[in-house]
Amino acid sequence: MALSPSKAVNVNEAQSLYHDLKEYNCKFFYSIHDDISFFNDSLFNDSLYYDSLYYDSLYYDSLFNDSLYYDSLYYDNLYNN
Repeated sequence: MALSPSKAVNVNEAQSLYHDLKEYNCKFFYSIHDDISFFNDSLFNDSLYYDSLYYDSLYYDSLFNDSLYYDSLYYDNLYNN
């Protein structure tokens, strides 16, 4: 299957999406925190920090693997045809 250049992962687009997603997640969790007044601030901040580390690594791994996969398909197609 031929893969057009437009299907290759755009790094700037991916980074922009990542930052938008991160900002949205922060706003979402903070709105939950504002609504639940008995939530412990220290526990909440710790959980945000560790969740962000965990999801950052998952997201970056996934992005990296996807970009490797699509780039290799695209360049293999270029050089093998």
